[in-house]
Amino acid sequence: MNGLCLDIWEARPDVPGRAVVLPDGCCDLIVAEAPGAPPRWCVSELMATAKRVDFAAGVRMKGFRLRAGTRLDHGRLLAGLDGVAPDDDRAILARLADHGRLSADINDALMALEASPSVTGSARQLGLTVRTLQRRVLRETGVSPLFWQRLARIRRAGRDLAGEAPLAEAASRHGFADQAHFS
Repeated sequence: MNGLCLDIWEARPDVPGRAVVLPDGCCDLIVAEAPGAPPRWCVSELMATAKRVDFAAGVRMKGFRLRAGTRLDHGRLLAGLDGVAPDDDRAILARLADHGRLSADINDALMALEASPSVTGSARQLGLTVRTLQRRVLRETGVSPLFWQRLARIRRAGRDLAGEAPLAEAASRHGFADQAHFS
C-alpha cells in the first residue's frame, strides 16, 4: 500500500443485484471487468448520502479505497491506467501516487474534526480561526468541516450499534436529540 490507499477490495457477484453504499468519507478508484470486455476504470465521488448501486452478474469489481481528503487528478490518473492490468497493484498504486496527494494540513484537520465535538474546538486545536479551517477544508475536500464532523459522529454511533448497544443509548451517547433523530 502507499500513503493514499487504505485498502484494496474485490467483489464478483454471481447474480445481478443492487447494493447500498454508505458514505464513509472516502473515494475509491474502481475497475470493472465484464467477461469479454476491456477493464473500465472510474473514481467514485465523495458521497453525502447513501447511494444504490446496480451490479451485473459475473462482473469483477476491484477497488482501491483512498484516504479521506485525497485529491486526485482524475483525467491524468485514468489516462495513466490505460493498459494497466487490474491485478498489477504495484503499477496502480504508483499511478495513484503520481496523480494524487493528501496534504498533511488536511489530514490533521480531518483528525481534529473527528476528535472534537465542534468545528470551533477543532479550529482552536489546530491554532486556526474557524473561517480559515472552513476555507481550507472546503478547498481541499469539496465539503465543509461540518460534513466531516457529522460523518465522524455517525461513524462513532455506528460502531456502538455494531457492538449491539441499544439504539436509544447510542443516540444519547453521540448527541442526537432522540432515537428518531438518530434513525
